[in-house]
Amino acid sequence: MRVLKGERATLEKEEGQVLIPVAQGEVITGYPGANASLVDQAIAAWLHEKQHLSNSEKTFIAYRDTLTDFREFLREQRYDLFWTLPADKSERIIRQTIALCAQAFANTRAQGARRKGPVRPATQNQRYAILSSFYQYANKRGFTECGNPIELVDRARVKPFEQAIGLEPEDAKDFLHDIDPHTTSGLRNMTLLLVLMVTGRRANEVASLRWKHVLLGRKKTMLHFERCKGGEELWSDLDPAVTRVLLAWLHHAYGGDLTNLDPEAPLWINLANDTHYGQPLGYQGIAGVCKKYLGTSKVHITRHTFALLLQELGAKLTDIQRLLGHKNAAVTSLYLEELQKGDNPFASQLAAFLDITVTFPQS
Repeated sequence: MRVLKGERATLEKEEGQVLIPVAQGEVITGYPGANASLVDQAIAAWLHEKQHLSNSEKTFIAYRDTLTDFREFLREQRYDLFWTLPADKSERIIRQTIALCAQAFANTRAQGARRKGPVRPATQNQRYAILSSFYQYANKRGFTECGNPIELVDRARVKPFEQAIGLEPEDAKDFLHDIDPHTTSGLRNMTLLLVLMVTGRRANEVASLRWKHVLLGRKKTMLHFERCKGGEELWSDLDPAVTRVLLAWLHHAYGGDLTNLDPEAPLWINLANDTHYGQPLGYQGIAGVCKKYLGTSKVHITRHTFALLLQELGAKLTDIQRLLGHKNAAVTSLYLEELQKGDNPFASQLAAFLDITVTFPQS
């Protein structure tokens, strides 16, 4: 399907033509014979594809909300995501206008946002990437021929991994040991955090694990991460001790016999209340576990901790790169450098030289 320019716009389909009268300068808002406009159809198709590709609730919500908010932003300016060409404006002018709107939108905090101040550069770039993805899809699939106005916007400068932070190895061990595994929630939460820390996988990748992804062998167990970032498919080995913890949790959750367990049974189930009990634990649930035991709702801290633990254990840079799933070692090097930027091997010597212990002696 494609939107044709001219005195009247038509929606042309391969199986025939459906005419949509649109006066010049007006926005396409109706699609005779359907309950959605062409824009709505494009949004629905794009979101369907993104949900299928990412298999992540968090990613889907981010894509949906960003595009919905941007469309509302455009409508306040009397525009829409697609447009017909007015007699008094060129295609270039409209595309530039939409690009300027995107730039303003990316730098604006949502109403009621908890955070104040400027929007972080990484957030701006994420919004640009989402909007650009929609326009690329819409043009490729023939929903429009308006091009991609987001290509006119310069991305914000972002330092790689500027907010990366991981747990100290001893702290990670202590946090896990503080969890009581003799309760249902404690056993689940300890197992979940353990799998996050020993595989280094992202929250949505761990959240999507099902029983079919646990490959039990005589000598070792593997977790199959079916869909990782960039469409990659990865496997992670589990130590026998970790496998015992995982199986203890699964036996507790599903009973003693796992041989007949549904392959689609989620590894992590919701224990919150009767309404959602037994349903797959989503990103927000995992973030809540991290907040309770690690002091932060940023689940990515477990991935950062994984990298630091590997380095502490003497792993080579190439091994850390491979296990993190980075495309090249330079990215991994930056990753580790940012994680350790606060380390100061001279801290104790500085304190001793300044003789702080005179005023505040060690108890």
